[in-house]
Amino acid sequence: MNQEYLRVPLTLAKGSLSKISLRESIYQFIALIIASRMGSLPFDPAFGCHIWDAEYTYLSAKDKGDIRSNIREAINSYEGRLRNVSVDVRKSIVDRRKNKACLVATVKGEFIEDGEKRRFSEDYFLWQPRREGLI
Repeated sequence: MNQEYLRVPLTLAKGSLSKISLRESIYQFIALIIASRMGSLPFDPAFGCHIWDAEYTYLSAKDKGDIRSNIREAINSYEGRLRNVSVDVRKSIVDRRKNKACLVATVKGEFIEDGEKRRFSEDYFLWQPRREGLI
């Protein structure tokens, strides 16, 4: 049974709401979890990530470890469709000529679709530094 989920943001196309696959739904919901500052939703203050508290700081290996564990805990708390979640945080070069980099979180896990176990692995761009030396 192939279920369809609603695309976020909600868009009306040809008289109905746009639909997406289970994989895309999981991807979008994790993106929402990561993009939400913890405490930003009054009806659920625990929803989101603490990672935005470190947005403009210099990131050490410990900071990256904290970001990794915070994202993993948030996903485990709110995305029940994904199992065996692991998160890796790394610096990624965006523009070598201008020496610009960004921070990327790779989320991996497993989900069940149509009774079959499937792998999930997606990258989420967290932020790009505003000045040299960050990350």
